[in-house]
Amino acid sequence: MIFLLRLLAGYCEAKGWGKVLTGPAVLRVLPDVVREPDLFVVPPEEISEARGAPLRVRPALVVEVTSPATRSMDLREKAAEYQEAGIPECWVIDPERQEVVIQRLEGSAVVVERLQGGRLLSRASGWGWVGSSRSRCHLRRRAWNRSFQGREREKAGKVPE
Repeated sequence: MIFLLRLLAGYCEAKGWGKVLTGPAVLRVLPDVVREPDLFVVPPEEISEARGAPLRVRPALVVEVTSPATRSMDLREKAAEYQEAGIPECWVIDPERQEVVIQRLEGSAVVVERLQGGRLLSRASGWGWVGSSRSRCHLRRRAWNRSFQGREREKAGKVPE
């Protein structure tokens, strides 16, 4: 989860697009429903409203990481609430099944896609990820860490190696 948080936050910072939040941020999804998504991306136009508790913003993307105990609630109950609230995209990451279930609002329809590899793209934020095997993730994580560390050195006034 921390890896995905850093990737999304790095993308948002680099593109000047939105803000990534995580628990314990509480989100008012519907008038009578409050949720604490594992991670969510607030679009730029909503950032000024992202204060207080619970937050009254509509994220562009919500990410839930499921477990055997929460799988049904994450895939059905929470996803339905996010759709009803007009949140354009919800990803449910299922580590046990090694898949990501993507639920997107397209007009009045909900499109569901299950990925066990390949390309993961957020249409709501424009962020994307290619590959999901452990070796690919490891290589991309190392490349991203080198890039992030270089930016941090530049901010500190040090010349990148």
